[in-house]
Amino acid sequence: MPTLERAAALIRAATSLDGVAEILAELGFPEKPLPLDQNAIAALGLPGNLRGARITQSTGDLRALALELDGTSAPRETLARTANWLARTSSRFLWLIIAIRKAPADLAVVCWSSTGSRVRVVSLLCQRDHVLQSDAETLCTLAGVGGESDLLTHARWLDVLGREAITNRFFRTLEHTVDALATSITGRIERPERRELALLYVSRLIFLSFLEAKGWLNGEFSFLANGYSQCMELGGRYQKRVLEPLFFGTLNAKVRSRSLRAREFGRIPFLNGGLFSRSHLEKRCRPSMFPDESIGEAFGSLFSHYRFSGREETVNWSDASIDPEILGKAFEALMVADDRKKSGAFYTPQDLVERLTSGALASALRDVVSESTPLETVRRIKLLDPACGSGAFLVHALERLAVLRQERGETGSIAEIRRRVLTTSIFGVDLNPMAVWLCELRLWLSIVIESEEPDPMRIAPLPNLDRHIRIGDSLAGGARRDQGGDHG
Repeated sequence: MPTLERAAALIRAATSLDGVAEILAELGFPEKPLPLDQNAIAALGLPGNLRGARITQSTGDLRALALELDGTSAPRETLARTANWLARTSSRFLWLIIAIRKAPADLAVVCWSSTGSRVRVVSLLCQRDHVLQSDAETLCTLAGVGGESDLLTHARWLDVLGREAITNRFFRTLEHTVDALATSITGRIERPERRELALLYVSRLIFLSFLEAKGWLNGEFSFLANGYSQCMELGGRYQKRVLEPLFFGTLNAKVRSRSLRAREFGRIPFLNGGLFSRSHLEKRCRPSMFPDESIGEAFGSLFSHYRFSGREETVNWSDASIDPEILGKAFEALMVADDRKKSGAFYTPQDLVERLTSGALASALRDVVSESTPLETVRRIKLLDPACGSGAFLVHALERLAVLRQERGETGSIAEIRRRVLTTSIFGVDLNPMAVWLCELRLWLSIVIESEEPDPMRIAPLPNLDRHIRIGDSLAGGARRDQGGDHG
Protein backbone atom coordinates (compact mmCIF):
# COMPACT_ATOMS: atom_id res chain seq x y z
CA MET A 1 0.00 0.00 0.00
CA PRO A 2 1.48 3.42 -0.92
CA THR A 3 1.79 6.24 1.59
CA LEU A 4 -0.54 9.24 1.31
CA GLU A 5 2.36 11.25 -0.08
CA ARG A 6 3.11 8.66 -2.76
CA ALA A 7 -0.58 8.27 -3.63
CA ALA A 8 -0.90 12.03 -4.13
CA ALA A 9 2.29 12.05 -6.22
CA LEU A 10 0.96 9.21 -8.41
CA ILE A 11 -2.24 11.16 -9.11
CA ARG A 12 -0.32 14.33 -9.96
CA ALA A 13 2.07 12.40 -12.23
CA ALA A 14 -0.70 10.65 -14.23
CA THR A 15 -0.39 13.05 -17.17
CA SER A 16 -0.08 10.17 -19.66
CA LEU A 17 -1.11 6.52 -19.93
CA ASP A 18 2.35 5.57 -18.65
CA GLY A 19 1.50 7.45 -15.45
CA VAL A 20 -1.84 5.63 -15.30
CA ALA A 21 0.05 2.32 -15.62
CA GLU A 22 2.00 3.17 -12.45
CA ILE A 23 -1.27 3.63 -10.54
CA LEU A 24 -2.62 0.35 -11.91
CA ALA A 25 0.54 -1.44 -10.75
CA GLU A 26 -0.18 -0.21 -7.20
CA LEU A 27 -3.75 -1.49 -7.51
CA GLY A 28 -2.71 -5.05 -8.36
CA PHE A 29 -2.12 -4.89 -12.14
CA PRO A 30 1.65 -5.38 -12.45
CA GLU A 31 1.66 -6.25 -16.16
CA LYS A 32 2.31 -3.37 -18.53
CA PRO A 33 -0.98 -2.31 -20.21
CA LEU A 34 -1.10 -3.12 -23.93
CA PRO A 35 -2.38 -0.58 -26.48
CA LEU A 36 -5.74 -1.18 -28.15
CA ASP A 37 -6.24 -0.60 -31.88
CA GLN A 38 -9.41 0.86 -33.37
CA ASN A 39 -10.98 -2.57 -33.92
CA ALA A 40 -10.49 -3.52 -30.27
CA ILE A 41 -11.74 -0.11 -29.15
CA ALA A 42 -14.90 -0.59 -31.21
CA ALA A 43 -15.39 -4.16 -29.98
CA LEU A 44 -15.26 -2.99 -26.35
CA GLY A 45 -17.71 -0.19 -27.07
CA LEU A 46 -15.21 2.53 -26.13
CA PRO A 47 -15.63 6.09 -27.44
CA GLY A 48 -14.21 6.61 -30.91
CA ASN A 49 -12.54 9.92 -30.02
CA LEU A 50 -10.17 8.51 -27.39
CA ARG A 51 -6.63 9.85 -27.52
CA GLY A 52 -5.36 6.49 -26.29
CA ALA A 53 -6.52 3.21 -24.76
CA ARG A 54 -4.67 0.32 -23.10
CA ILE A 55 -5.75 -2.88 -21.37
CA THR A 56 -4.18 -5.07 -18.71
CA GLN A 57 -5.19 -7.92 -16.44
CA SER A 58 -4.54 -9.11 -12.92
CA THR A 59 -5.44 -12.53 -11.63
CA GLY A 60 -8.38 -14.46 -13.06
CA ASP A 61 -11.19 -12.23 -14.30
CA LEU A 62 -9.86 -8.86 -13.13
CA ARG A 63 -9.33 -6.45 -16.04
CA ALA A 64 -8.32 -2.79 -16.21
CA LEU A 65 -8.50 -0.14 -18.90
CA ALA A 66 -6.29 2.93 -19.07
CA LEU A 67 -7.96 5.64 -21.16
CA GLU A 68 -7.01 9.12 -22.27
CA LEU A 69 -10.17 11.07 -23.07
CA ASP A 70 -10.50 13.82 -25.61
CA GLY A 71 -10.58 17.25 -24.00
CA THR A 72 -14.19 17.74 -25.08
CA SER A 73 -15.41 14.47 -23.52
CA ALA A 74 -17.20 14.74 -20.17
CA PRO A 75 -15.66 11.99 -17.97
CA ARG A 76 -18.82 11.19 -16.05
CA GLU A 77 -21.09 10.76 -19.08
CA THR A 78 -18.42 9.04 -21.21
CA LEU A 79 -17.47 6.52 -18.53
CA ALA A 80 -21.11 5.82 -17.66
CA ARG A 81 -21.77 4.84 -21.28
CA THR A 82 -18.62 2.72 -21.34
CA ALA A 83 -19.57 0.93 -18.12
CA ASN A 84 -23.05 0.16 -19.43
CA TRP A 85 -21.65 -1.26 -22.67
CA LEU A 86 -19.06 -3.44 -20.93
CA ALA A 87 -21.67 -4.64 -18.43
CA ARG A 88 -23.74 -5.93 -21.36
CA THR A 89 -21.00 -7.30 -23.61
CA SER A 90 -18.18 -8.36 -21.25
CA SER A 91 -19.98 -9.15 -18.03
CA ARG A 92 -17.81 -12.16 -17.19
CA PHE A 93 -14.89 -9.82 -16.44
CA LEU A 94 -14.52 -7.61 -13.36
CA TRP A 95 -13.49 -4.20 -14.65
CA LEU A 96 -11.63 -1.17 -13.32
CA ILE A 97 -11.09 1.91 -15.49
CA ILE A 98 -8.67 4.78 -14.93
CA ALA A 99 -9.20 7.68 -17.33
CA ILE A 100 -7.38 10.99 -17.70
CA ARG A 101 -7.83 14.24 -19.59
CA LYS A 102 -4.89 16.57 -20.15
CA ALA A 103 -6.97 19.72 -20.15
CA PRO A 104 -8.70 20.06 -17.79
CA ALA A 105 -6.37 17.96 -15.67
CA ASP A 106 -8.90 15.32 -14.62
CA LEU A 107 -8.37 11.78 -13.37
CA ALA A 108 -11.18 9.27 -12.89
CA VAL A 109 -11.15 5.81 -11.32
CA VAL A 110 -14.37 3.84 -11.85
CA CYS A 111 -15.85 0.39 -11.49
CA TRP A 112 -19.45 -0.83 -11.42
CA SER A 113 -21.96 -3.43 -10.36
CA SER A 114 -24.92 -4.79 -12.34
CA THR A 115 -28.33 -5.85 -11.09
CA GLY A 116 -30.53 -6.98 -13.94
CA SER A 117 -30.45 -4.18 -16.50
CA ARG A 118 -29.30 -1.54 -13.99
CA VAL A 119 -25.62 -0.60 -13.89
CA ARG A 120 -24.38 1.41 -10.92
CA VAL A 121 -21.02 3.15 -11.33
CA VAL A 122 -18.84 4.15 -8.37
CA SER A 123 -15.97 6.54 -8.89
CA LEU A 124 -13.20 8.80 -7.75
CA LEU A 125 -13.16 11.99 -9.84
CA CYS A 126 -10.37 14.42 -9.03
CA GLN A 127 -8.07 17.07 -10.49
CA ARG A 128 -4.42 16.17 -10.87
CA ASP A 129 -3.35 19.76 -10.27
CA HIS A 130 -5.40 20.02 -7.05
CA VAL A 131 -5.07 16.71 -5.17
CA LEU A 132 -6.83 16.64 -1.81
CA GLN A 133 -5.98 14.36 1.08
CA SER A 134 -9.25 12.47 0.68
CA ASP A 135 -8.26 11.65 -2.94
CA ALA A 136 -4.98 10.18 -1.73
CA GLU A 137 -6.75 8.29 1.06
CA THR A 138 -9.14 6.69 -1.43
CA LEU A 139 -6.29 5.58 -3.69
CA CYS A 140 -4.36 4.17 -0.72
CA THR A 141 -7.40 2.20 0.40
CA LEU A 142 -7.94 0.86 -3.13
CA ALA A 143 -4.34 -0.35 -3.17
CA GLY A 144 -4.78 -2.24 0.08
CA VAL A 145 -8.01 -4.15 -0.53
CA GLY A 146 -6.78 -7.16 -2.51
CA GLY A 147 -8.81 -10.17 -1.42
CA GLU A 148 -8.57 -13.93 -1.53
CA SER A 149 -10.68 -13.99 -4.69
CA ASP A 150 -11.35 -11.78 -7.70
CA LEU A 151 -14.96 -11.29 -6.62
CA LEU A 152 -13.91 -10.16 -3.15
CA THR A 153 -11.35 -7.74 -4.58
CA HIS A 154 -13.94 -6.25 -6.92
CA ALA A 155 -16.50 -6.01 -4.11
CA ARG A 156 -13.99 -4.09 -2.02
CA TRP A 157 -13.31 -1.71 -4.92
CA LEU A 158 -17.03 -1.03 -5.05
CA ASP A 159 -17.07 -0.30 -1.32
CA VAL A 160 -14.05 2.02 -1.44
CA LEU A 161 -15.21 4.02 -4.45
CA GLY A 162 -18.83 4.10 -3.32
CA ARG A 163 -19.81 7.28 -1.56
CA GLU A 164 -20.59 5.47 1.67
CA ALA A 165 -16.93 4.90 2.51
CA ILE A 166 -15.94 8.55 2.21
CA THR A 167 -19.09 9.86 3.86
CA ASN A 168 -18.53 7.63 6.88
CA ARG A 169 -15.09 9.20 7.29
CA PHE A 170 -16.58 12.62 6.68
CA PHE A 171 -19.30 12.12 9.32
CA ARG A 172 -16.78 11.18 11.98
CA THR A 173 -14.66 14.20 11.14
CA LEU A 174 -17.68 16.49 10.99
CA GLU A 175 -18.98 15.36 14.35
CA HIS A 176 -15.56 15.82 15.93
CA THR A 177 -15.25 19.28 14.32
CA VAL A 178 -18.66 20.48 15.53
CA ASP A 179 -18.01 19.14 19.04
CA ALA A 180 -14.55 20.71 19.17
CA LEU A 181 -15.83 24.10 18.00
CA ALA A 182 -18.78 23.93 20.41
CA THR A 183 -16.46 23.18 23.31
CA SER A 184 -13.94 25.85 22.39
CA ILE A 185 -16.26 28.85 21.96
CA THR A 186 -15.69 31.52 24.58
CA GLY A 187 -18.33 32.90 26.93
CA ARG A 188 -20.90 31.39 29.28
CA ILE A 189 -23.21 29.58 26.87
CA GLU A 190 -25.29 26.46 27.43
CA ARG A 191 -24.22 23.31 25.59
CA PRO A 192 -27.19 23.14 23.12
CA GLU A 193 -26.55 26.74 22.09
CA ARG A 194 -22.82 26.09 21.74
CA ARG A 195 -23.61 23.21 19.42
CA GLU A 196 -26.07 25.27 17.38
CA LEU A 197 -23.53 28.07 16.91
CA ALA A 198 -20.87 25.57 15.87
CA LEU A 199 -23.22 23.88 13.40
CA LEU A 200 -24.22 27.26 11.92
CA TYR A 201 -20.61 28.15 11.21
CA VAL A 202 -19.70 24.70 9.91
CA SER A 203 -22.77 24.64 7.63
CA ARG A 204 -21.92 28.03 6.16
CA LEU A 205 -18.32 27.00 5.55
CA ILE A 206 -19.49 23.77 3.89
CA PHE A 207 -21.74 25.84 1.62
CA LEU A 208 -18.78 28.08 0.75
CA SER A 209 -16.64 25.01 0.07
CA PHE A 210 -19.06 24.10 -2.73
CA LEU A 211 -18.85 27.64 -4.12
CA GLU A 212 -15.07 27.57 -3.78
CA ALA A 213 -14.99 24.38 -5.88
CA LYS A 214 -16.69 26.36 -8.68
CA GLY A 215 -14.16 29.18 -8.47
CA TRP A 216 -16.75 31.67 -7.22
CA LEU A 217 -14.71 32.98 -4.29
CA ASN A 218 -12.46 35.46 -6.07
CA GLY A 219 -11.47 32.74 -8.55
CA GLU A 220 -9.44 30.92 -5.88
CA PHE A 221 -9.90 27.20 -5.19
CA SER A 222 -8.28 27.57 -1.74
CA PHE A 223 -9.80 30.93 -0.86
CA LEU A 224 -10.86 30.00 2.68
CA ALA A 225 -7.67 28.23 3.74
CA ASN A 226 -5.50 30.95 2.19
CA GLY A 227 -7.47 33.62 4.02
CA TYR A 228 -6.94 31.76 7.29
CA SER A 229 -3.17 31.50 6.72
CA GLN A 230 -2.87 35.17 5.84
CA CYS A 231 -4.87 36.18 8.91
CA MET A 232 -2.62 34.10 11.17
CA GLU A 233 0.44 35.83 9.73
CA LEU A 234 -1.12 39.17 10.67
CA GLY A 235 -1.92 38.27 14.27
CA GLY A 236 -5.01 36.06 14.12
CA ARG A 237 -8.61 36.64 15.32
CA TYR A 238 -9.92 34.94 12.18
CA GLN A 239 -13.61 34.89 13.11
CA LYS A 240 -13.71 38.60 13.93
CA ARG A 241 -11.37 39.85 11.18
CA VAL A 242 -12.30 37.50 8.31
CA LEU A 243 -15.38 35.31 8.77
CA GLU A 244 -17.78 37.92 10.16
CA PRO A 245 -16.90 40.57 7.52
CA LEU A 246 -17.12 37.85 4.83
CA PHE A 247 -20.44 36.42 6.05
CA PHE A 248 -22.37 39.48 7.17
CA GLY A 249 -20.70 42.34 5.30
CA THR A 250 -19.86 40.78 1.93
CA LEU A 251 -21.90 37.70 1.02
CA ASN A 252 -24.99 39.33 2.54
CA ALA A 253 -24.33 42.84 1.16
CA LYS A 254 -24.99 44.18 -2.31
CA VAL A 255 -21.80 45.02 -4.14
CA ARG A 256 -22.48 48.75 -4.35
CA SER A 257 -23.06 49.00 -0.59
CA ARG A 258 -19.98 47.05 0.55
CA SER A 259 -17.41 48.58 2.83
CA LEU A 260 -13.73 48.91 2.00
CA ARG A 261 -13.04 45.79 4.10
CA ALA A 262 -15.61 43.82 2.13
CA ARG A 263 -14.13 44.92 -1.18
CA GLU A 264 -10.72 43.63 -0.07
CA PHE A 265 -12.04 40.07 -0.38
CA GLY A 266 -12.17 40.51 -4.16
CA ARG A 267 -14.82 39.13 -6.49
CA ILE A 268 -17.33 37.64 -4.05
CA PRO A 269 -21.01 37.17 -5.04
CA PHE A 270 -23.93 38.74 -3.21
CA LEU A 271 -25.91 35.71 -2.03
CA ASN A 272 -28.59 37.07 0.32
CA GLY A 273 -31.31 34.46 1.01
CA GLY A 274 -30.87 34.58 4.79
CA LEU A 275 -27.97 32.13 4.80
CA PHE A 276 -25.48 34.80 5.85
CA SER A 277 -27.67 36.85 8.18
CA ARG A 278 -27.07 36.73 11.92
CA SER A 279 -29.52 34.51 13.77
CA HIS A 280 -31.11 35.64 17.04
CA LEU A 281 -28.72 33.33 18.90
CA GLU A 282 -25.69 34.83 17.14
CA LYS A 283 -26.85 38.33 18.05
CA ARG A 284 -27.33 37.34 21.68
CA CYS A 285 -23.93 35.64 21.86
CA ARG A 286 -22.07 38.20 19.77
CA PRO A 287 -19.13 38.66 22.18
CA SER A 288 -18.37 34.91 22.08
CA MET A 289 -15.68 33.74 19.66
CA PHE A 290 -14.27 30.53 18.20
CA PRO A 291 -10.51 30.42 18.91
CA ASP A 292 -8.17 30.48 15.91
CA GLU A 293 -6.71 27.10 16.83
CA SER A 294 -10.13 25.38 16.66
CA ILE A 295 -10.95 26.93 13.30
CA GLY A 296 -7.51 25.96 11.99
CA GLU A 297 -8.07 22.35 13.01
CA ALA A 298 -11.45 22.44 11.24
CA PHE A 299 -9.78 23.58 8.01
CA GLY A 300 -7.07 20.94 8.26
CA SER A 301 -9.37 18.02 9.03
CA LEU A 302 -12.58 18.98 7.20
CA PHE A 303 -12.84 21.89 4.76
CA SER A 304 -9.44 21.53 3.05
CA HIS A 305 -9.38 17.76 3.44
CA TYR A 306 -12.36 16.62 1.35
CA ARG A 307 -13.47 17.12 -2.23
CA PHE A 308 -16.85 18.85 -2.56
CA SER A 309 -19.03 18.06 -5.56
CA GLY A 310 -22.23 19.79 -6.59
CA ARG A 311 -23.80 16.69 -8.13
CA GLU A 312 -25.82 14.54 -5.74
CA GLU A 313 -25.68 10.76 -5.86
CA THR A 314 -28.15 8.96 -8.12
CA VAL A 315 -29.15 5.31 -8.25
CA ASN A 316 -26.78 4.89 -11.24
CA TRP A 317 -23.71 6.89 -10.19
CA SER A 318 -21.85 7.56 -6.95
CA ASP A 319 -18.73 9.69 -6.39
CA ALA A 320 -16.16 9.38 -3.62
CA SER A 321 -16.75 13.04 -2.76
CA ILE A 322 -18.94 15.19 -0.55
CA ASP A 323 -22.14 16.31 -2.27
CA PRO A 324 -25.13 18.42 -1.11
CA GLU A 325 -27.10 15.38 0.05
CA ILE A 326 -24.45 14.85 2.70
CA LEU A 327 -25.74 17.93 4.51
CA GLY A 328 -28.91 15.93 5.13
CA LYS A 329 -26.96 12.87 6.18
CA ALA A 330 -24.73 15.05 8.34
CA PHE A 331 -27.78 16.25 10.21
CA GLU A 332 -28.70 12.62 10.83
CA ALA A 333 -25.21 11.83 12.08
CA LEU A 334 -25.16 14.80 14.45
CA MET A 335 -28.46 13.92 16.14
CA VAL A 336 -28.13 11.81 19.25
CA ALA A 337 -30.12 8.59 19.31
CA ASP A 338 -32.68 9.81 21.87
CA ASP A 339 -33.46 12.93 19.83
CA ARG A 340 -33.97 10.83 16.71
CA LYS A 341 -36.48 8.60 18.48
CA LYS A 342 -38.36 11.52 20.01
CA SER A 343 -38.58 13.55 16.81
CA GLY A 344 -39.07 10.68 14.39
CA ALA A 345 -36.10 11.92 12.32
CA PHE A 346 -34.69 9.20 10.11
CA TYR A 347 -32.75 9.32 6.86
CA THR A 348 -34.73 8.51 3.71
CA PRO A 349 -32.76 6.33 1.24
CA GLN A 350 -32.27 7.80 -2.24
CA ASP A 351 -34.16 5.03 -4.05
CA LEU A 352 -37.19 5.61 -1.78
CA VAL A 353 -36.94 9.37 -2.38
CA GLU A 354 -37.04 8.77 -6.14
CA ARG A 355 -40.02 6.41 -5.90
CA LEU A 356 -41.98 8.81 -3.69
CA THR A 357 -41.28 11.71 -6.02
CA SER A 358 -42.42 9.75 -9.07
CA GLY A 359 -45.59 8.67 -7.25
CA ALA A 360 -46.37 12.19 -6.10
CA LEU A 361 -45.91 13.65 -9.59
CA ALA A 362 -48.01 10.91 -11.17
CA SER A 363 -50.77 11.54 -8.62
CA ALA A 364 -50.63 15.30 -9.18
CA LEU A 365 -51.03 14.83 -12.91
CA ARG A 366 -53.59 12.01 -12.50
CA ASP A 367 -51.47 9.92 -14.83
CA VAL A 368 -47.91 8.89 -15.54
CA VAL A 369 -45.97 11.98 -16.56
CA SER A 370 -45.51 11.91 -20.32
CA GLU A 371 -44.17 14.17 -23.03
CA SER A 372 -47.77 15.14 -23.86
CA THR A 373 -48.33 16.73 -20.44
CA PRO A 374 -48.61 20.50 -21.14
CA LEU A 375 -46.04 22.89 -19.65
CA GLU A 376 -48.75 24.89 -17.88
CA THR A 377 -49.99 21.74 -16.15
CA VAL A 378 -46.50 21.02 -14.82
CA ARG A 379 -46.10 24.65 -13.74
CA ARG A 380 -49.24 24.40 -11.59
CA ILE A 381 -47.83 21.55 -9.49
CA LYS A 382 -47.02 22.47 -5.89
CA LEU A 383 -45.33 20.01 -3.55
CA LEU A 384 -45.50 20.11 0.25
CA ASP A 385 -43.48 17.88 2.56
CA PRO A 386 -45.13 18.15 6.03
CA ALA A 387 -42.08 16.64 7.75
CA CYS A 388 -39.31 17.78 5.40
CA GLY A 389 -36.34 17.15 7.68
CA SER A 390 -33.18 18.22 5.90
CA GLY A 391 -34.90 18.23 2.52
CA ALA A 392 -34.19 14.93 0.71
CA PHE A 393 -37.65 14.74 -0.87
CA LEU A 394 -37.92 18.46 -1.65
CA VAL A 395 -34.50 18.67 -3.30
CA HIS A 396 -35.24 15.69 -5.55
CA ALA A 397 -38.72 17.01 -6.37
CA LEU A 398 -37.20 20.39 -7.26
CA GLU A 399 -34.79 18.73 -9.68
CA ARG A 400 -37.48 16.53 -11.26
CA LEU A 401 -39.91 19.41 -11.77
CA ALA A 402 -37.20 21.56 -13.32
CA VAL A 403 -36.35 18.80 -15.82
CA LEU A 404 -40.06 18.29 -16.66
CA ARG A 405 -40.50 22.00 -17.32
CA GLN A 406 -37.35 22.18 -19.43
CA GLU A 407 -38.46 19.17 -21.50
CA ARG A 408 -41.76 20.93 -22.23
CA GLY A 409 -40.13 24.04 -23.59
CA GLU A 410 -39.59 26.36 -20.63
CA THR A 411 -36.86 28.82 -21.52
CA GLY A 412 -33.65 29.42 -19.58
CA SER A 413 -30.87 27.31 -18.15
CA ILE A 414 -31.61 24.47 -15.75
CA ALA A 415 -30.33 26.66 -12.90
CA GLU A 416 -32.78 29.43 -13.85
CA ILE A 417 -35.67 26.98 -14.13
CA ARG A 418 -34.82 25.45 -10.75
CA ARG A 419 -34.91 28.92 -9.23
CA ARG A 420 -38.43 29.48 -10.60
CA VAL A 421 -39.59 26.07 -9.38
CA LEU A 422 -38.16 26.73 -5.93
CA THR A 423 -39.96 30.05 -5.57
CA THR A 424 -43.35 28.81 -6.83
CA SER A 425 -43.73 25.06 -6.25
CA ILE A 426 -41.67 23.80 -3.28
CA PHE A 427 -42.92 23.95 0.33
CA GLY A 428 -41.91 22.23 3.56
CA VAL A 429 -42.48 22.17 7.32
CA ASP A 430 -40.47 20.61 10.11
CA LEU A 431 -40.45 20.80 13.88
CA ASN A 432 -36.66 20.96 14.15
CA PRO A 433 -35.16 24.43 13.44
CA MET A 434 -31.79 23.00 12.41
CA ALA A 435 -33.49 20.60 10.00
CA VAL A 436 -35.23 23.59 8.39
CA TRP A 437 -31.90 25.43 8.22
CA LEU A 438 -30.23 22.50 6.47
CA CYS A 439 -33.20 22.00 4.15
CA GLU A 440 -32.91 25.62 3.04
CA LEU A 441 -29.17 25.16 2.64
CA ARG A 442 -29.62 22.16 0.32
CA LEU A 443 -32.32 23.89 -1.72
CA TRP A 444 -30.09 26.93 -2.17
CA LEU A 445 -27.22 24.68 -3.20
CA SER A 446 -29.40 22.92 -5.75
CA ILE A 447 -29.92 26.16 -7.67
CA VAL A 448 -26.45 27.71 -7.41
CA ILE A 449 -24.53 24.51 -8.10
CA GLU A 450 -25.97 24.06 -11.61
CA SER A 451 -25.25 27.63 -12.64
CA GLU A 452 -22.84 27.87 -15.56
CA GLU A 453 -22.15 31.54 -14.89
CA PRO A 454 -18.33 31.88 -14.65
CA ASP A 455 -18.43 35.41 -13.20
CA PRO A 456 -19.28 35.35 -9.46
CA MET A 457 -20.36 38.98 -9.65
CA ARG A 458 -23.19 38.06 -12.03
CA ILE A 459 -24.72 35.29 -9.89
CA ALA A 460 -28.32 36.08 -9.02
CA PRO A 461 -28.98 36.44 -5.26
CA LEU A 462 -30.51 33.48 -3.47
CA PRO A 463 -34.29 33.59 -3.04
CA ASN A 464 -35.69 34.03 0.46
CA LEU A 465 -37.38 30.83 1.62
CA ASP A 466 -39.05 32.15 4.78
CA ARG A 467 -42.53 31.52 3.40
CA HIS A 468 -41.63 28.23 1.75
CA ILE A 469 -39.77 26.25 4.43
CA ARG A 470 -41.29 26.78 7.87
CA ILE A 471 -40.63 25.66 11.40
CA GLY A 472 -43.77 24.06 12.81
CA ASP A 473 -45.61 20.91 13.79
CA SER A 474 -47.74 19.74 10.87
CA LEU A 475 -49.54 17.28 13.14
CA ALA A 476 -50.68 20.05 15.48
CA GLY A 477 -52.91 21.87 13.02
CA GLY A 478 -52.39 25.61 13.19
CA ALA A 479 -49.38 25.50 15.49
CA ARG A 480 -46.19 26.99 14.10
CA ARG A 481 -43.08 28.71 15.36
CA ASP A 482 -41.07 31.76 14.33
CA GLN A 483 -38.09 31.03 12.14
CA GLY A 484 -35.70 32.27 14.77
CA GLY A 485 -33.48 34.45 12.59
CA ASP A 486 -33.31 37.57 10.45
CA HIS A 487 -33.39 37.11 6.69
CA GLY A 488 -32.24 39.83 4.36
